This record gives sequence, C-alpha cells and structure tokens, in this order.
Amino acid sequence: MALDFGKVKELFTAIKEKGTAAANVAADKTKDAARLAKLTMELNSEKDNLKKAYLELGKAFYEEHRSSAEGLAAQLCEEVAAVTSRIDSIQSELDGLKDSFKTAEAPDFEDVVDGEEPDITVEVTEEDACECCEEATCDGCEEKKDEPCCSDEESKDEPCCEEKTED
Repeated sequence: MALDFGKVKELFTAIKEKGTAAANVAADKTKDAARLAKLTMELNSEKDNLKKAYLELGKAFYEEHRSSAEGLAAQLCEEVAAVTSRIDSIQSELDGLKDSFKTAEAPDFEDVVDGEEPDITVEVTEEDACECCEEATCDGCEEKKDEPCCSDEESKDEPCCEEKTED
C-alpha cells in the first residue's frame, strides 16, 4: 500500500482552507459584535442627550408660560408647582434635622479664662486610723477586723498587722 502524497497534500489544503474560513467568520463576528456595542453606546448617549434637551425645553416652557398655560400644559404646570412645594417642605424639614445633629462650637479661650469662676467648696474628711496598727491605710487589718489583734495578746511581741520580714 503506497502513500499518495498528492492526496495527503489536498487533504491538508482543504483543512487549511476550512480553518481559514472559520477564522475569518469568527473575526467578522467579533468585528460585528464590537460595532454592535459601539452603536448601542452611541444610541444610549443620543437618547440621554434627547432627554436632557426635553428637560431643558420643559423648564424653559414652564418658566415662560406657567401662569398663562392652558389645557394639558396648565395641568402639568400645576403638577410641577405641587411637586416643587413638596420638595421645598421636605428639604426644610431635612435641614432642621441636620441642624439638630450639629454640635455647639467650643468657646474661645478668652471666654473661658475671663469668665466668672463658680464658688468651689472643698470638704476634707479624715478617716479613722486602723485600730490595730493605727496607720491611716492598712492592708492586712481590714480583713481581720472582727478578729482580735495579736498585739492585744500578751504572748506576742509584734502586732499581727505589721509586716514581718524574714531574715
């Protein structure tokens, strides 16, 4: 069985042509998709421009003809006035609430220093000394308050409330 190189070459040529055609179709579809996206963005941009133009036209018409409008225009002018009134009312209430959250400003240094000083009364009280060691503050005696102090016992030389140091 002999291999016919001519047929193999034709087969690869056919595969190459089909691959090239598929790649071209894919490239064309990609270009079309990009163009579609670009046109969609342009269309949406122009629609936004149209909305802005209508809005400006409506504002201009309202400003010039709100008192002399008739029919549907008069009805729309009344609606605009009512909505504007509600917006102003809500904005006023909102501003009032915002003001309630503001903190008072700190007083100036001079106002604090030069201001009248309130009368200050200081009361000094003296605590009783510990019964055991007669110290103003005692660490150990307070816990043993109900127990008799060891200094009361005749057999001990040092009171229990004094710290003993080990030699």
